[in-house]
Amino acid sequence: QGLEIYFSKIVREKSIPSPFISKMRTKDGRSITFQVDWNYKRNQLSNVTGFVYVFTDITDRERSEKDLRNSEARYRTLVETSPYSIILADLNGNITFCNQQTLRSHGFERLEDILGTNCFDLFAPESRQRAIDSAKQTMVNGGFRNVEYTLIKKDGSKFPAEASASLIVDSEGKPQGFVGVLWDITERKQMEEVLLNIAKGVSAETGQAFFQALVKYLAKTLKVAYAFVGEMADKENRTVRTIAVSADGKIVENFEYNLANTPCENVIGKRPCSYPQNVREQFPYDQMLKEMMAESYIGTPVLAQ
Repeated sequence: QGLEIYFSKIVREKSIPSPFISKMRTKDGRSITFQVDWNYKRNQLSNVTGFVYVFTDITDRERSEKDLRNSEARYRTLVETSPYSIILADLNGNITFCNQQTLRSHGFERLEDILGTNCFDLFAPESRQRAIDSAKQTMVNGGFRNVEYTLIKKDGSKFPAEASASLIVDSEGKPQGFVGVLWDITERKQMEEVLLNIAKGVSAETGQAFFQALVKYLAKTLKVAYAFVGEMADKENRTVRTIAVSADGKIVENFEYNLANTPCENVIGKRPCSYPQNVREQFPYDQMLKEMMAESYIGTPVLAQ
Protein backbone atom coordinates (compact mmCIF):
# COMPACT_ATOMS: atom_id res chain seq x y z
CA GLN A 1 0.00 0.00 0.00
CA GLY A 2 2.85 2.38 0.80
CA LEU A 3 4.44 1.78 -2.61
CA GLU A 4 1.11 2.37 -4.37
CA ILE A 5 0.77 5.73 -2.67
CA TYR A 6 4.38 6.57 -3.51
CA PHE A 7 4.04 5.75 -7.22
CA SER A 8 0.70 7.56 -7.45
CA LYS A 9 2.47 10.67 -6.16
CA ILE A 10 5.25 10.15 -8.70
CA VAL A 11 2.75 10.10 -11.57
CA ARG A 12 1.04 13.26 -10.36
CA GLU A 13 4.31 15.15 -9.91
CA LYS A 14 5.97 13.64 -12.99
CA SER A 15 9.07 12.91 -10.89
CA ILE A 16 12.41 12.09 -12.46
CA PRO A 17 13.26 8.41 -11.83
CA SER A 18 15.69 7.98 -8.95
CA PRO A 19 16.33 5.07 -6.58
CA PHE A 20 14.94 5.12 -3.04
CA ILE A 21 15.37 3.08 0.12
CA SER A 22 12.55 1.36 1.96
CA LYS A 23 12.00 -1.40 4.51
CA MET A 24 9.71 -4.40 4.69
CA ARG A 25 9.12 -7.32 6.99
CA THR A 26 9.51 -10.87 5.73
CA LYS A 27 7.14 -13.75 6.46
CA ASP A 28 9.40 -14.99 9.23
CA GLY A 29 9.32 -11.56 10.92
CA ARG A 30 12.73 -10.25 9.86
CA SER A 31 13.08 -6.61 8.90
CA ILE A 32 15.01 -6.09 5.67
CA THR A 33 16.14 -2.96 3.86
CA PHE A 34 15.88 -2.76 0.11
CA GLN A 35 16.70 -0.31 -2.63
CA VAL A 36 14.18 0.27 -5.38
CA ASP A 37 15.48 1.29 -8.81
CA TRP A 38 12.62 2.20 -11.11
CA ASN A 39 11.56 3.85 -14.37
CA TYR A 40 8.39 4.61 -16.27
CA LYS A 41 6.84 2.06 -18.61
CA ARG A 42 5.51 3.89 -21.65
CA ASN A 43 3.52 2.97 -24.75
CA GLN A 44 4.30 3.98 -28.33
CA LEU A 45 2.78 7.40 -27.68
CA SER A 46 5.09 7.88 -24.69
CA ASN A 47 2.18 7.77 -22.29
CA VAL A 48 2.91 6.26 -18.90
CA THR A 49 1.27 2.87 -18.67
CA GLY A 50 3.10 1.57 -15.60
CA PHE A 51 6.42 1.15 -13.92
CA VAL A 52 9.46 -1.06 -14.16
CA TYR A 53 11.29 -1.52 -10.91
CA VAL A 54 13.97 -3.70 -9.40
CA PHE A 55 14.19 -4.52 -5.69
CA THR A 56 17.67 -5.10 -4.25
CA ASP A 57 18.16 -6.38 -0.70
CA ILE A 58 20.76 -4.06 0.86
CA THR A 59 20.32 -5.19 4.48
CA ASP A 60 23.90 -6.46 4.75
CA ARG A 61 25.29 -3.38 3.04
CA GLU A 62 23.32 -1.09 5.33
CA ARG A 63 24.54 -3.04 8.36
CA SER A 64 28.13 -2.79 7.14
CA GLU A 65 27.78 0.96 6.57
CA LYS A 66 26.32 1.37 10.07
CA ASP A 67 29.16 -0.66 11.57
CA LEU A 68 31.63 1.49 9.65
CA ARG A 69 30.03 4.71 10.94
CA ASN A 70 30.11 3.37 14.50
CA SER A 71 33.73 2.33 14.06
CA GLU A 72 34.64 5.77 12.74
CA ALA A 73 32.85 7.39 15.67
CA ARG A 74 34.73 5.21 18.15
CA TYR A 75 38.00 5.96 16.38
CA ARG A 76 37.35 9.71 16.46
CA THR A 77 36.42 9.55 20.15
CA LEU A 78 39.60 7.60 20.88
CA VAL A 79 41.73 10.10 18.95
CA GLU A 80 40.12 13.21 20.43
CA THR A 81 40.30 11.96 24.03
CA SER A 82 43.86 10.67 23.71
CA PRO A 83 46.43 12.28 26.04
CA TYR A 84 48.90 12.05 23.14
CA SER A 85 49.23 14.43 20.21
CA ILE A 86 48.15 12.66 17.01
CA ILE A 87 49.01 14.22 13.66
CA LEU A 88 48.35 13.21 10.06
CA ALA A 89 50.54 14.81 7.40
CA ASP A 90 51.05 14.43 3.67
CA LEU A 91 54.37 13.38 2.16
CA ASN A 92 55.60 16.98 2.27
CA GLY A 93 54.90 17.18 5.99
CA ASN A 94 51.85 19.44 5.67
CA ILE A 95 49.34 18.75 8.46
CA THR A 96 46.00 17.40 7.22
CA PHE A 97 44.58 16.46 10.62
CA CYS A 98 45.45 16.71 14.30
CA ASN A 99 43.58 16.12 17.55
CA GLN A 100 42.79 18.54 20.36
CA GLN A 101 45.79 17.44 22.42
CA THR A 102 48.06 18.68 19.63
CA LEU A 103 46.46 22.12 19.89
CA ARG A 104 46.85 22.15 23.68
CA SER A 105 50.45 20.96 23.62
CA HIS A 106 51.54 23.63 21.16
CA GLY A 107 49.38 26.50 22.38
CA PHE A 108 46.92 26.74 19.47
CA GLU A 109 43.27 27.55 20.05
CA ARG A 110 41.72 26.65 16.70
CA LEU A 111 42.22 23.72 14.37
CA GLU A 112 42.32 26.15 11.44
CA ASP A 113 45.47 27.73 12.88
CA ILE A 114 47.48 24.55 12.43
CA LEU A 115 45.95 22.72 9.46
CA GLY A 116 48.06 23.16 6.37
CA THR A 117 51.16 24.19 8.29
CA ASN A 118 54.24 22.01 8.15
CA CYS A 119 54.56 19.50 10.97
CA PHE A 120 58.31 20.05 11.15
CA ASP A 121 57.62 23.62 12.31
CA LEU A 122 56.41 22.04 15.57
CA PHE A 123 59.98 20.87 16.23
CA ALA A 124 62.51 23.20 17.82
CA PRO A 125 65.33 24.28 15.47
CA GLU A 126 67.82 21.98 17.18
CA SER A 127 65.58 18.95 16.51
CA ARG A 128 64.03 19.91 13.19
CA GLN A 129 66.59 18.45 10.79
CA ARG A 130 66.74 15.23 12.78
CA ALA A 131 62.94 14.96 12.53
CA ILE A 132 63.10 15.53 8.77
CA ASP A 133 65.77 12.83 8.46
CA SER A 134 63.58 10.44 10.49
CA ALA A 135 60.66 11.11 8.14
CA LYS A 136 62.85 10.31 5.13
CA GLN A 137 63.94 7.11 6.80
CA THR A 138 60.28 6.24 7.43
CA MET A 139 59.82 6.12 3.66
CA VAL A 140 62.31 3.25 3.70
CA ASN A 141 61.60 1.29 6.88
CA GLY A 142 57.96 2.23 7.47
CA GLY A 143 58.32 4.07 10.76
CA PHE A 144 60.21 4.71 13.99
CA ARG A 145 59.42 4.41 17.69
CA ASN A 146 60.06 6.40 20.88
CA VAL A 147 62.58 8.94 19.60
CA GLU A 148 63.23 12.00 21.78
CA TYR A 149 62.94 15.50 20.31
CA THR A 150 62.54 19.05 21.53
CA LEU A 151 59.24 20.56 20.41
CA ILE A 152 58.23 24.19 20.27
CA LYS A 153 54.99 25.98 21.17
CA LYS A 154 53.30 28.86 19.41
CA ASP A 155 54.78 31.32 21.93
CA GLY A 156 58.31 30.01 21.29
CA SER A 157 58.70 28.04 24.52
CA LYS A 158 60.13 24.53 24.24
CA PHE A 159 59.43 21.18 25.83
CA PRO A 160 60.88 17.65 25.57
CA ALA A 161 58.81 14.96 23.89
CA GLU A 162 58.96 11.48 22.48
CA ALA A 163 57.56 10.63 19.07
CA SER A 164 56.61 7.60 17.03
CA ALA A 165 55.56 7.67 13.38
CA SER A 166 54.36 5.33 10.66
CA LEU A 167 54.00 5.57 6.92
CA ILE A 168 50.45 5.68 5.51
CA VAL A 169 50.01 3.68 2.30
CA ASP A 170 47.04 3.09 -0.02
CA SER A 171 45.58 -0.27 -1.08
CA GLU A 172 48.38 -0.68 -3.61
CA GLY A 173 51.10 0.05 -1.06
CA LYS A 174 51.92 3.51 -2.38
CA PRO A 175 52.96 6.06 0.28
CA GLN A 176 50.27 8.68 0.99
CA GLY A 177 51.53 10.40 4.13
CA PHE A 178 52.54 9.98 7.75
CA VAL A 179 50.83 9.52 11.09
CA GLY A 180 52.74 10.72 14.13
CA VAL A 181 52.09 10.27 17.83
CA LEU A 182 53.91 12.59 20.23
CA TRP A 183 53.81 12.97 24.00
CA ASP A 184 55.23 15.48 26.47
CA ILE A 185 57.94 13.96 28.69
CA THR A 186 58.64 17.08 30.78
CA GLU A 187 57.67 15.41 34.06
CA ARG A 188 59.73 12.33 33.28
CA LYS A 189 62.75 14.48 32.45
CA GLN A 190 62.31 16.40 35.69
CA MET A 191 62.16 13.16 37.65
CA GLU A 192 65.24 11.83 35.88
CA GLU A 193 67.04 15.04 36.82
CA VAL A 194 65.87 14.67 40.42
CA LEU A 195 67.17 11.12 40.64
CA LEU A 196 70.43 12.04 38.94
CA ASN A 197 71.04 14.97 41.29
CA ILE A 198 70.24 12.86 44.31
CA ALA A 199 72.52 10.08 43.11
CA LYS A 200 75.34 12.56 42.52
CA GLY A 201 74.82 14.18 45.88
CA VAL A 202 74.76 11.05 48.02
CA SER A 203 76.94 8.61 46.07
CA ALA A 204 80.03 9.27 48.19
CA GLU A 205 78.23 9.11 51.55
CA THR A 206 77.56 6.22 53.91
CA GLY A 207 75.76 5.71 57.23
CA GLN A 208 74.22 8.76 58.87
CA ALA A 209 75.92 11.09 56.40
CA PHE A 210 74.10 9.30 53.58
CA PHE A 211 70.65 10.08 55.00
CA GLN A 212 71.59 13.67 55.76
CA ALA A 213 72.84 14.14 52.22
CA LEU A 214 69.70 12.42 50.91
CA VAL A 215 67.22 14.76 52.64
CA LYS A 216 69.27 17.84 51.68
CA TYR A 217 69.26 16.89 48.01
CA LEU A 218 65.62 15.88 48.13
CA ALA A 219 64.68 19.29 49.51
CA LYS A 220 66.93 21.12 47.06
CA THR A 221 65.86 19.19 43.97
CA LEU A 222 62.15 19.17 44.77
CA LYS A 223 62.34 22.80 45.95
CA VAL A 224 60.60 22.14 49.25
CA ALA A 225 61.17 23.60 52.70
CA TYR A 226 61.24 20.30 54.63
CA ALA A 227 62.38 16.77 53.87
CA PHE A 228 63.05 13.92 56.26
CA VAL A 229 63.62 10.18 56.49
CA GLY A 230 62.19 8.28 59.43
CA GLU A 231 61.89 4.79 60.86
CA MET A 232 59.32 3.09 63.01
CA ALA A 233 60.06 3.68 66.70
CA ASP A 234 57.77 0.95 68.07
CA LYS A 235 56.49 -2.48 67.07
CA GLU A 236 52.92 -1.24 66.79
CA ASN A 237 53.88 1.24 64.04
CA ARG A 238 52.37 4.13 65.95
CA THR A 239 55.43 6.38 66.25
CA VAL A 240 58.10 7.52 63.81
CA ARG A 241 61.65 8.53 64.76
CA THR A 242 63.44 10.60 62.13
CA ILE A 243 66.91 9.61 60.93
CA ALA A 244 67.69 12.84 59.12
CA VAL A 245 65.79 16.12 58.72
CA SER A 246 66.36 19.04 56.37
CA ALA A 247 64.62 22.32 57.18
CA ASP A 248 65.14 25.39 55.02
CA GLY A 249 68.29 23.87 53.55
CA LYS A 250 69.88 22.93 56.89
CA ILE A 251 70.22 19.66 58.79
CA VAL A 252 68.32 19.99 62.09
CA GLU A 253 67.78 17.78 65.15
CA ASN A 254 65.83 14.56 64.81
CA PHE A 255 62.44 14.15 66.49
CA GLU A 256 59.68 11.64 67.13
CA TYR A 257 56.01 12.04 66.31
CA ASN A 258 52.78 10.09 66.53
CA LEU A 259 51.42 8.81 63.22
CA ALA A 260 47.75 9.15 64.13
CA ASN A 261 45.87 11.73 62.04
CA THR A 262 48.92 12.54 59.87
CA PRO A 263 49.48 12.00 56.15
CA CYS A 264 52.41 9.72 57.02
CA GLU A 265 49.91 7.31 58.55
CA ASN A 266 48.64 6.59 55.04
CA VAL A 267 52.15 5.88 53.76
CA ILE A 268 53.63 3.48 56.31
CA GLY A 269 53.68 -0.03 54.89
CA LYS A 270 51.38 0.94 52.05
CA ARG A 271 52.20 3.07 49.01
CA PRO A 272 53.39 6.52 47.94
CA CYS A 273 50.92 9.21 48.89
CA SER A 274 50.66 12.86 47.91
CA TYR A 275 48.52 15.86 48.81
CA PRO A 276 49.35 18.62 46.30
CA GLN A 277 47.49 21.32 48.21
CA ASN A 278 45.51 22.16 51.36
CA VAL A 279 47.19 19.40 53.35
CA ARG A 280 46.61 21.18 56.69
CA GLU A 281 42.88 21.37 56.01
CA GLN A 282 42.83 17.65 55.25
CA PHE A 283 44.73 16.77 58.45
CA PRO A 284 43.56 19.40 60.96
CA TYR A 285 44.90 17.48 63.99
CA ASP A 286 48.48 17.27 62.70
CA GLN A 287 50.28 19.87 64.83
CA MET A 288 53.56 19.47 62.93
CA LEU A 289 51.92 20.49 59.65
CA LYS A 290 50.65 23.64 61.36
CA GLU A 291 54.08 24.49 62.76
CA MET A 292 55.65 23.99 59.33
CA MET A 293 52.88 26.01 57.62
CA ALA A 294 52.77 23.13 55.16
CA GLU A 295 50.74 23.49 51.98
CA SER A 296 51.52 20.13 50.38
CA TYR A 297 52.94 16.71 51.23
CA ILE A 298 54.42 13.73 49.45
CA GLY A 299 55.74 10.57 51.06
CA THR A 300 56.76 7.06 50.12
CA PRO A 301 57.41 3.94 52.18
CA VAL A 302 60.92 2.52 52.35
CA LEU A 303 60.70 -1.25 52.65
CA ALA A 304 63.29 -3.89 53.49
CA GLN A 305 64.00 -6.43 50.77
